[in-house]
Amino acid sequence: MPVTQPKHTYSDTTPHKTAITDAIDIISPDDVPVVKYFGLNGNPGQFDVVNWPSTKVYWLEDKLAELETTGDGTNAVAKTDSTVGVSSDIFKTGDVISIDGDKMWVKSTASGSITVKHDWDGSSTSHANDATIEIIGNARLEGSDADYERGLTDVSSAFNYTQIFQDDLRITRSMNKISQYGKVGEEFDYQAAKKVPELSRLIEKTFFQGVRKSGKNVTSARAFGGVEQFIASGSNTTAISAAITRKDIEDCIQSCWDDGGNPNLIICNGWVKRKIDAMFEGFVRTGRDESRGGVMISDLDTNYGPLSILMSRWCPKDTLYVVESDYIGFLAYDPFFQEMLAKTGDAIKGQVVGEYTLVVKNAQAHGYITSISTTS
Repeated sequence: MPVTQPKHTYSDTTPHKTAITDAIDIISPDDVPVVKYFGLNGNPGQFDVVNWPSTKVYWLEDKLAELETTGDGTNAVAKTDSTVGVSSDIFKTGDVISIDGDKMWVKSTASGSITVKHDWDGSSTSHANDATIEIIGNARLEGSDADYERGLTDVSSAFNYTQIFQDDLRITRSMNKISQYGKVGEEFDYQAAKKVPELSRLIEKTFFQGVRKSGKNVTSARAFGGVEQFIASGSNTTAISAAITRKDIEDCIQSCWDDGGNPNLIICNGWVKRKIDAMFEGFVRTGRDESRGGVMISDLDTNYGPLSILMSRWCPKDTLYVVESDYIGFLAYDPFFQEMLAKTGDAIKGQVVGEYTLVVKNAQAHGYITSISTTS
């Protein structure tokens, strides 16, 4: 029986050579912009760390005397009162204070209260029992003795632990020797080379969401706290539960600045970055180029200084961070290294290990906005 020609039906069982790329493309995202920005192998000298390395690192912080507190919330401040209850003892005799713009002079102090001269500026009004009380000056009596009334601030410390990032691999002897398209060298080396970017992604995610753990026994892993571990307790955090606005961002920046910080970096996900691009679209500095469209904001100029914008796909989608980058960084107890493990069968075994911690100094210099709408 004659064969019908031409033959045009093919299948994977047909004994023909298959065209195949001699390269392997990996689509999985491996960029770690935060890790790249701060660097994994930070210099302990940057943070004045001594006796490094250690699995626990402390940093010391101090602050100047407070200039503001509130009433004790018990009794309203009447315009004829000479005693004012206060929620913290930050005053000394001779302080000039302001309550709702009404200026007074502190005649004496006691625990939980101050005695004041009300008509320091020629006026006297009533005030709520929890009104803000601000020290605006100091006017001591001539010839007065030192009274040591104002307390001194104490040095405080914050700390973090190191965290071990590890992954292992086992490749059979036969698989390691076989020649494969797209792979140069042995299978073990190819797979080992992927471990560092894979583990680096986890370090970046831990930067945002890490929980500090001491790991004091073999059943509990040691772990470093992420950036929120330190700044969540500060006053520069806001949950808006709505679409983010320009005012939200500027309020957060100003709050950090009011507390003495000089924020210079915004970190956000792609979604929030789109919102920033849109809200500043009408305020960009432009150059003429008829062949390009779109707006990409990489820096913001504010009254509190310029801030760069760092976009990370690993940043929580509903959160924007405002930080002063000089106070943040990674330290390496052990930078990533690869080592072979004992051979116990017909396979090659090894692991990639690194141990790191995160330093976040002066928590009040940073802030974040969370609960941002991810749909509007």
